[in-house]
Amino acid sequence: MDERRLLTAHHEAGHAIAYLNLGYSFRYITLHPRTPGTTGFVAVHRPRSMLIADSAAITLSGPLAEEAFRSVDIGEAPEDAAWAAAFAVSSADAGSHREVDDGRDMLVRLGMPVELAVDGMANTLARDWAAVEALAQALVMSPRRLDYREAQMIVEASR
Repeated sequence: MDERRLLTAHHEAGHAIAYLNLGYSFRYITLHPRTPGTTGFVAVHRPRSMLIADSAAITLSGPLAEEAFRSVDIGEAPEDAAWAAAFAVSSADAGSHREVDDGRDMLVRLGMPVELAVDGMANTLARDWAAVEALAQALVMSPRRLDYREAQMIVEASR
């Protein structure tokens, strides 16, 4: 299986899990976006009002899941992967720098300690790692997009 595609699937699954955990819906999640140069996408309903802390969590959850997948892929436990992801994002070493910068900026505007907030988000993903994995695998196997209900059912079945 293509490593880049798997990495992207985990990234997008991280965003989707954050939406679901925070009680927000989305239209669909896909590895087949129409935008050139984009490898994955979670389409949301617009306009959308959202707490800035929730927006930061959702923004950072993709890069966190990406880093956690890299850690798990090299043999670390998901709990260690969460710590590694938190360190990577707080150090701005994650793969999706724009999202990391945006999420960190949101946290700074809120006056939240970045490392503490990121570590909490990483631990949340680690606790939900089975759901991240299930959704990422479904994305990789799907020839199309998964709508919100499909994603929700996959996540609920993995818990």
